Amino acid sequence: MLRTRAFSTSARVLSYIGKQPILVPESVTLQISPTEVVVEGPLGRVQMSKPTFVNIASSQDTMSSGSVLSVSVNDATNKTQRAMWGTMRGLINNHVTGVTDGHVALLTLVGTGYRAGVEKDAHTGAPIVSVRCGFSHPINFVIPAGIEVTTPIPTRILIKGADKQQVKLFGASIRLKRPPEPYKGKGIYLDDETITRKATKVK
Repeated sequence: MLRTRAFSTSARVLSYIGKQPILVPESVTLQISPTEVVVEGPLGRVQMSKPTFVNIASSQDTMSSGSVLSVSVNDATNKTQRAMWGTMRGLINNHVTGVTDGHVALLTLVGTGYRAGVEKDAHTGAPIVSVRCGFSHPINFVIPAGIEVTTPIPTRILIKGADKQQVKLFGASIRLKRPPEPYKGKGIYLDDETITRKATKVK
């Protein structure tokens, strides 16, 4: 007996994230071109590229003095455009949040003698983060422009900035030098990172 396989004939589901509006405060300005979006606010300026098939419309917010952005694509049935729909909406929303409230990454140093501090490079005078994490020498990281780094206590590194990707990427680059290890739990933890501990190896 032959079995027939039923296929769904319902319409494709639109992007749940992409169709959500973005609330833009009065203190934030946007410059939108066919290939670029620039978001500027009290905490800085963020620039990003935009595919030509993504459309951004702005309207006045009736509940406040700000505005509302709506993101759409030319063809919602196209797989690539549908995937970028939610991505672009998420990126723009992150940038609006970044230039108003900022983004934060917190690094926690766990280990004997692990500590960090913000200093100036002896040769260039550029601000750096000096991290001691088990090596014979401190490891220095040049702080990128647009990012603020502080060390409230020697075992905490607080990174702030308007660009979420830049903030998290800088935090990840520091963590990469000493990722948490599962036996003693030593290492550099990013944000709320947790690891599964393993039993100590028996010789």
